[in-house]
Amino acid sequence: MKYFLIAFISLFTFILTSKDYEKEIEELRGAGYLIEDYVDDTWVVRVQKYGDKNHTKEWEVHASVNGGEMMWGDALRVRIQLENIEQCHKGNMFTHFYTYTDNKNIKKLHNVRMAAKFREVDIIVLILYPKKFLAGYRPIVDITHNKLDDLKGFLKGYNSVKLQLVDNEEVTVKDYFDRDYNTYSLKGFDDAIDRARNECIRIINERKN
Repeated sequence: MKYFLIAFISLFTFILTSKDYEKEIEELRGAGYLIEDYVDDTWVVRVQKYGDKNHTKEWEVHASVNGGEMMWGDALRVRIQLENIEQCHKGNMFTHFYTYTDNKNIKKLHNVRMAAKFREVDIIVLILYPKKFLAGYRPIVDITHNKLDDLKGFLKGYNSVKLQLVDNEEVTVKDYFDRDYNTYSLKGFDDAIDRARNECIRIINERKN
């Protein structure tokens, strides 16, 4: 009964938060900011409010795809910070990695680097904010900070991309995660990155005026 109540409260809180988010999204859409409807397995673009929600300098533009093969809600995202024109050409690619594994020590993974493979290339990812979410935990996996054109070049010619966490000397994946990979569609990736960059430039130029 205890765990049922915890799960119910978590779900209820999630629903309320989602309603607040949707209200905010509609306000942004009404104000002329780029807000595209989500389409499964297709990259879309949305302006997101962060920090001081009354000042666009702390906002971001996100290009993202829902529908990860292993966990649908763990979208792959590229965020662009609305600081200046230079930042409009750079992006931070990240995802979430939801896990049901009952290991409270997962909270210790915050700011911990892990080995991984991305498009079968060995990389190092950064695990951030492994917070409780519904019946499990949902840490952020920070994949890379890079120029947008370099991201497009790295993924050019691929229809999907796989991210797989790999054991290393410090972390054994199965101790914290009930799955070690997810695969994401790249349908519309290039065009979405370009739309996100253009929206960033538009907002900053508008802010100057």
